[in-house]
Amino acid sequence: MKYSIHSIDLFYFQHMQQFLRILAWCFFIAAIYFPIFLHLDMPPIKVWDESLFAMRAYHFAETGTYLENFSAFPGLANYANLKPPLGTFIQASFFKLFGVSELSLRLPTAFFALGICYLLLTISKQLTQSVWTGVMAIFILLTTPGFVGVHVLRTGDQDVMICFWMLLQVFYFFRYTKQKRKNDLYGLVLASLLGFLTKSIFAFFWFPAFASFLILRKQLLPFMRRPQLWYALSTLLVGVLTYYWVMDNLFEGFFSNILDSVLGRYTKVVDQHQHPFPYYFERFYQVQFVPWLWLLPIALFFHFGFYKKQLKAFHGLLWLCMSIHLLVISLSKTKLEWYDAPIFPLAAMIIALAFRQIWLIVFPYLTLRQNPILPTFVKFLAIALIFAIPYATTLKSIYHKKWEYDTDIFAYQMKKLAIERPELKDYIIYCGSYDGQVGFYTRFWNEKKAYDIKVAEYWKEDVMQQGTYVLSCYSEKIEKVKEEYKTETISTYEKCQVLHLLEAR
Repeated sequence: MKYSIHSIDLFYFQHMQQFLRILAWCFFIAAIYFPIFLHLDMPPIKVWDESLFAMRAYHFAETGTYLENFSAFPGLANYANLKPPLGTFIQASFFKLFGVSELSLRLPTAFFALGICYLLLTISKQLTQSVWTGVMAIFILLTTPGFVGVHVLRTGDQDVMICFWMLLQVFYFFRYTKQKRKNDLYGLVLASLLGFLTKSIFAFFWFPAFASFLILRKQLLPFMRRPQLWYALSTLLVGVLTYYWVMDNLFEGFFSNILDSVLGRYTKVVDQHQHPFPYYFERFYQVQFVPWLWLLPIALFFHFGFYKKQLKAFHGLLWLCMSIHLLVISLSKTKLEWYDAPIFPLAAMIIALAFRQIWLIVFPYLTLRQNPILPTFVKFLAIALIFAIPYATTLKSIYHKKWEYDTDIFAYQMKKLAIERPELKDYIIYCGSYDGQVGFYTRFWNEKKAYDIKVAEYWKEDVMQQGTYVLSCYSEKIEKVKEEYKTETISTYEKCQVLHLLEAR
């Protein structure tokens, strides 16, 4: 059989194109692995919310019962468990499958992050008939300090979970406005209900944006005339009210505590987390969305001058959700750093769409060469060049990450002592009035490693006795011990010391 030069060239180019696609996907999978999974198990569980989630999951995995109050853990005062249970159930199942560890606690977060990546690829495919925009959005998201940083991507907190459910809300809502399919409406309700069971009413923050979108497109009244919409909203309302009714019947005072805790955070300052109204806006352009912030004005320019109808509508929806979310959390009296976490997948997609438009402006020049390999190669090269420095900066921050709060170092000292003095299993941890990290590790080590660790929040003459060992990371408490006893230092880590009480002074 004879082959023409043209057919041989076409065969070569097709296989080279396929090879480049495979190479690009291998590069992509490897590249997203490191920001999500690198050293995920190394930092100890953090003293604040992460330790609370760890205690919830541990208690459920070990006892099969819901943790009603954190006083079930050593050293923690009366503190009701009010967070919705879905994330806890998922983390507890990982504890049962893989054992109780930092990695087991954080793996659900990592898998939900992968779910966000998959959603961005799916949205990209449906909007642009290509996954390249989604790939760009993923790299932008994984090099965004507000998403990779504190409390979000790389901890056992549940903010990535709510980011996933809220992004899924956007996906289903937009599809429903375009295709009017009942399945998309039910998907929206399910995502909203699962989001509520993850982070309470936080999951409904974008509903005003959805309503605003329909008003701007003059679709609100037609939507309100559809019975299926009211069926869906009724289902959601019944689900929310049923949850509160069940919990209030199981745990007396649950609903009143929820009103004080959830609504109270919005109307009053809790735990001194007070900041002025522009706090989130300032952090967004100073820290949280660096270095991609400068492309937002360009993205807005493209919205009015370049995007076609469907893309323009989706782009507008992203801006509405992001803007209203920032406004809602800025009006809250209590402001915590991670309340803006759900906007970063949206902002990443906005910037990715801007990159796509820049590519389309440049692309006609590239197609003049009539080379089927060139577009894939140039896209591969462009992504490598654009993200090289932000990606390296992100990995550096992960690799050298240490503790967030001074109180986070108790676990470091406990683990160091276990290596240096494995026979020493009976000692006192002298800590503050609240330390979730100490509470979690103490109960876990006592139950699983046959330790006999006690927790003292204040000086106790009947506990601090000659011959005992005391571990503390507070300078004033260490000084108190040394004032009362002659001591021998057994182990140290940063500000922490393990002291052997020799004799009273």
